[in-house]
Amino acid sequence: MRKLLGLIALLTLMVSCSDDTINDSDFVAGGTFTNSNIRVVQIDTMNVETYTMKFDSLVTSQATRMLIGKYIDPVFGAVKSASYVELLPNSYSIDSEAEYDSIGFFLKYDAYYYNDTLKSNTIHIKELSELLEPADGSNFYNSSKVAYSEEDLGSITYTPRPLEPILCL
Repeated sequence: MRKLLGLIALLTLMVSCSDDTINDSDFVAGGTFTNSNIRVVQIDTMNVETYTMKFDSLVTSQATRMLIGKYIDPVFGAVKSASYVELLPNSYSIDSEAEYDSIGFFLKYDAYYYNDTLKSNTIHIKELSELLEPADGSNFYNSSKVAYSEEDLGSITYTPRPLEPILCL
């Protein structure tokens, strides 16, 4: 019985020892590995497939504040905010011989601001080229798109001063 256990132990010891010719290949490790006890047993490759999934949309049509601007965040990259507004009164009348002279657009600050107020910002007023109606019939979301004309009706470059009373265009 002892001879059998000794033979099994000797076989286990011989099998557990390895040499560098187990996985013969043409791979040659560089000079940094030649004076080392590190060896390459197997080389394999794999493909990693990644994607971004959007879980939900945010309702933006119920906001009481118009946020506009753009800044570069070191973590999130470019952060941009734009607002779409339809400015039509319930009823109006214009004389048939009236001529377009000018239009005024007044924005009142509500003392809320985010990020740097020392950099200038530009607001572009554009004409919408489609009706401002939500696709689902009730709300606009952060993913909603509305077509507009590329030509500016007006624009202003300004330095935000949220504690001043009004911004005029």
